[in-house]
Amino acid sequence: MKKIFLMILVILSIPVTGNAKYYEALGPFPYRNANPMYLLFAALRPTTATALPEGFLRAEITSMYSNVYNVASGNGLSETMDMEELRTALNFDYGLPFGIEVGLEIPFIKTSSGFLDPFIQDYHKFFGFPNGGRELVPNNQFQAQVSRGGAIIYSFTETAFSLSDISFRVKGQIADEGPVMPAISWMFLIKAPTGKPSKGTGSGTWDPGLGFALQKSWGRFHAYINGQQFVTVGLGALNNNMSFGYFNWMAAGEISFTQRYSGVVELYGSTPLFNGMNVSRWDGQSMDMIVGIQGRYPYSGAFKEFHWQLGFAEDVNSAGPSVDFTAFLNVGVSFDLFEKKRYQGDMWAKR
Repeated sequence: MKKIFLMILVILSIPVTGNAKYYEALGPFPYRNANPMYLLFAALRPTTATALPEGFLRAEITSMYSNVYNVASGNGLSETMDMEELRTALNFDYGLPFGIEVGLEIPFIKTSSGFLDPFIQDYHKFFGFPNGGRELVPNNQFQAQVSRGGAIIYSFTETAFSLSDISFRVKGQIADEGPVMPAISWMFLIKAPTGKPSKGTGSGTWDPGLGFALQKSWGRFHAYINGQQFVTVGLGALNNNMSFGYFNWMAAGEISFTQRYSGVVELYGSTPLFNGMNVSRWDGQSMDMIVGIQGRYPYSGAFKEFHWQLGFAEDVNSAGPSVDFTAFLNVGVSFDLFEKKRYQGDMWAKR
């Protein structure tokens, strides 16, 4: 377990420079569980508790490349997920009056047999992580199926770059950060059935979720907590083994190296989405650790900034329903479309 903190030490060992007393919080990584079965459903998109200023537009491209090996069986159920997947999403957020922010995500998914299995096994060996049984099967193969009583009840084949389920979201900032109290926002997200269950790109259902975001800074250090409760109507033959309500959460710490660069350590988890197998790879709680760095480059005028985030994720609980390894990249730009001033906090205050 000690070796898992080597990734954290890499980030924290980077020299911290600069004499400024104020360091802007750059935010958590918008990561999500990359388990192919979890990608079918709605999920929390980690965020700050501060809403975009009125008239600001943020556009981002978020990519996650994951190596997946999830094999489990019990109580007549069995799951085999052995693949690599690329999830790339276009994200747009816009600031409205009264501390309201609206957003749209348009994701695409590609699955394949991949090429990383030998590297992942060496990576696990180097850091002392469990291999999860992947050494018992051939490298770089593709399997994606769930069976009950020996009969396949859900499966999909390798998928070319295809549209997944689009999500719409709203965030409302109800309190600005104070000397003691954190910034607070509420969040709502609903996922539309634009993907296809037969291709492993969507559940075919509308999934809504209501949540919150907290944020607090202490000089160079910044903390974030998100939580969101989701409801789903399931996925056909899997309905007898689904939890129709599940809770996503995120907790992250950020340290500012300078006013433009920072490091992030983030935990992302969920209550079980599935049940009935009594095997944690299927019906256990998921938890991932994301470690990375990010940068922000401000500009004057309508074009406000360019920003990027680069990180790597590893499943903290190797026996749970998270994937083994994910490389994460997020790049984006922000614009002030109408040269509006930043909205300051309380959505109920008189303006």
